[in-house]
Amino acid sequence: MKRPGLAASEDVFQLGNDRSESSSRWLTASFVALSALGTVFSFMILADANDHVPAPDAFVIPSPSGD
Repeated sequence: MKRPGLAASEDVFQLGNDRSESSSRWLTASFVALSALGTVFSFMILADANDHVPAPDAFVIPSPSGD
């Protein structure tokens, strides 16, 4: 759609800018979404790893009397 006062080349240039901006927004949104998912999965993996830590009584130091 031609806007009043713009030459045809300027209209095409503006359309190119709109596409570039839209593409940039999609890339940014995708990056943010993937980063958030990566963070969530990292915390899930860390939480699962913490479930396998040995019980605290495994670290009990024997008493000097040998009991």
